[in-house]
Amino acid sequence: GFGAVRYHSLAGTDLTYPVIPLARAARMDGTPGTVNMALKIDGLPHYGVQFHPESVGMERAGIRILDNFRGIAVDHWRIVHGSEAEEFSPPIRSGVDRAALTKEGGAARLEVLVHPLPVRSSPSPAVAFDVLYPRHPFAYWLDSAAAAFPSLPLTDSNARFSLMGEGGRGRIEYRIGEGVEETKQDGKSVRHDDVKDFLSFMRKRLSDVETDGYYIMDEDFSKDGISAPTKGTFVSELTPGDGTLPFDFRGGYVGFLGYELRHETTTKKMEMEYQHADVNDVPTAAFLMADRSVVFDHVEGRAYLVGVVEKDDASSSDDVTRWMMETRQTLAELAAGEAPISVPDSAVGEGNLVHMNSVGAHVTNGVNISNGARAVDGGTSHGPSNTLNQNGGTVDTAHTPDGTARGPATASNSAPNKLRFVPNKSRARYMRDVMECQEQIRLGETYEVCLTDRFSAPLRNNPYDMYKRLREANAAPFAAFFKYDGAGRLVGSGGGGGTNERSAFALCCSSPERFLRVSPSGQMESKPIKGTVRRGRTRAEDEDLAAALSSCEKNRAENLMIVDLVRNDMGRVAETGSVHVPVLMGVESFATVHQLVSTVRGQLGVNRGAVDAVRACFPGGSMTGAPKERTMDIIDRLEGSKPRGPYSGSLGYFSLNGAADLNIIIRTVRVTPDTISIGAGGAVTALSDPADEYEEMVLKGRAVVQALLGVNDAVKEELKEIGSV
Repeated sequence: GFGAVRYHSLAGTDLTYPVIPLARAARMDGTPGTVNMALKIDGLPHYGVQFHPESVGMERAGIRILDNFRGIAVDHWRIVHGSEAEEFSPPIRSGVDRAALTKEGGAARLEVLVHPLPVRSSPSPAVAFDVLYPRHPFAYWLDSAAAAFPSLPLTDSNARFSLMGEGGRGRIEYRIGEGVEETKQDGKSVRHDDVKDFLSFMRKRLSDVETDGYYIMDEDFSKDGISAPTKGTFVSELTPGDGTLPFDFRGGYVGFLGYELRHETTTKKMEMEYQHADVNDVPTAAFLMADRSVVFDHVEGRAYLVGVVEKDDASSSDDVTRWMMETRQTLAELAAGEAPISVPDSAVGEGNLVHMNSVGAHVTNGVNISNGARAVDGGTSHGPSNTLNQNGGTVDTAHTPDGTARGPATASNSAPNKLRFVPNKSRARYMRDVMECQEQIRLGETYEVCLTDRFSAPLRNNPYDMYKRLREANAAPFAAFFKYDGAGRLVGSGGGGGTNERSAFALCCSSPERFLRVSPSGQMESKPIKGTVRRGRTRAEDEDLAAALSSCEKNRAENLMIVDLVRNDMGRVAETGSVHVPVLMGVESFATVHQLVSTVRGQLGVNRGAVDAVRACFPGGSMTGAPKERTMDIIDRLEGSKPRGPYSGSLGYFSLNGAADLNIIIRTVRVTPDTISIGAGGAVTALSDPADEYEEMVLKGRAVVQALLGVNDAVKEELKEIGSV
């Protein structure tokens, strides 16, 4: 015998001649007996193997199975043709031809200016954003919030860099079926109604502006001692490894890709109606032109100013130089404690903590998460509901007989200082959907399904205040704050681009998961997460929970299947033999949970770019299941015509030098003018327990809600021992 990886699927049971069984494996459901895993047709070169030799978990046994198959095929060829089978070895080429990619869009018309600031001359990113960008209608902060969290080392793979800025001078928003609305840097708006493939549009835009290097800005001191950064040394990036800057970002586009973009990255096109209450507020995808950004290196303790200017345009260069001077001075004053720091109003409430168990809810300081009937405005109950509540609630949470919510809540029917999160599905409906997923697994339609739900609450509040609470309570390496509010309809926006602006939303994201990073030379990295457990109340309990997560058969099965899926996705655009897994199922610890994280890497093929890599891998396999396309069809049917929107998609940047870095949008609050919502879910496998799956989904949502409601002193004392605060 040998160790092997097998996915739950169909298996032959009553085999009769000429079908001959070749291999069997023990059953996984605890019942006696074995399952057929390989067979052949006697007298014919026909074989069937249920093992997965290509799985990262097969190691040497997988290579041996593939080598055996090759040997059988060669032997059969010789018997039939009486000659040697021809050997074929595909050529292996390395690297991305940056010069060819730049040439595709013509001569570069933009230049990148980088001004390194002295070490320790800048404040923390949180202080900087507080002063520079909180009221801007178009703002972004790709925030390695875990830089202050000691259990994660500061490396290029997680929490070393943060970047922030405002991007109102150029932006792109896309809605499936409606095309692209593009606002140029001169403020003029252009519609592209014919766009049916957003990533192709982005690839063209990036090739139009892709740069071949950057200028390191020198210091030019005037007579009065005031210095201005001036264009200095040019560093070419047509060949990798210049070594001048420790980070990949050179300006470009910062934004998000919503989950429904999957209908353009897979063979299955959208058939369901794209309709939900906030379709006008939140597009399918949106990006800001990031032409003035501050990049923080948490290892060096240094900030860099990154500006993008029009080539041979003195006015553009002067504007960016002026911005660099002003920003440098502001950061220096903040670092020296010379400028007052404004403290925005609190997000939701003070000192609230949520506790839940499987049979009901405990209430601490007025916060409640309920699994049972709930009265509305002190009246009678309206039937089964599942709600996340603060200080009671006034929103009708009744569900229809099929378990879906009766209708959206609105801010007008919520009493002041009262907040209730209402799910799309009841507990019973969610558990029925888990069982339907398992039925599809039994029928051989899928191996694993990522089932999700959305909690919504009516609320008007400053999204940046919410993000600060989320960041403080749930630091994560791929956190982000992204505000897109042209009309100034969100609380805390300081005006917008005009009343005809359609989109108004913000994303407050504390994601621990990297979807995809692509370096300028084409090195790809993904860090899928599958397997989650809460942090312990004591150090001993915390260590026990982490060890149990690492050894849990179900969690390891979930993670392995997604790793294999990501390897397959990368393999579509990677050089042959370059995809590998340096870390398989490592435990990473965050403020509220431990998670099982793997790392998959590969090298892009020649003349492939970052957008090609995203197209091949989107959406992240950890948010779909496996096999990806068939499983997404099942998800569409179970989750109905209510799209996930940004949740399960990706947020990050496409850089002008061909690099990209995007997260998976989880642990995220989506804010629109009158509503906030939180998505949560989990992977369903043959080993899943429906009740446990529901509890895991609520655990993930609860972590975000608890962060919004604040962490009181008692909770801090409770968590100090394990280093969570």
